Amino acid sequence: MEQTIPTAYRENPFSELEKPAAPSLERLRHEVQERLQRSRQYVHEHPEKVVLGSALAGFLAAMLPLRPILRGVTRLLRLLAVPALLALGVQRVYEELRRSR
Repeated sequence: MEQTIPTAYRENPFSELEKPAAPSLERLRHEVQERLQRSRQYVHEHPEKVVLGSALAGFLAAMLPLRPILRGVTRLLRLLAVPALLALGVQRVYEELRRSR
């Protein structure tokens, strides 16, 4: 199955990023359903690639030390959460002060 590139993407691949789109739950649901449909279609068209990819992912997951990796990522996120929340709080205060003037 040949995929066609939409005209907007041929002209500017980031055109959708430039539009300030309001987040919509309906749009999000539609995009998720569309991706799920494309994934199912890909699985039906290329089952051997999917099985091979799954086997490779399982092999790598078994070989990698996942627990220490997840522990390190969790520690890093906890360490960075405090400054990030502080910066967000400072930004909110600044915006409120700016609005009140």
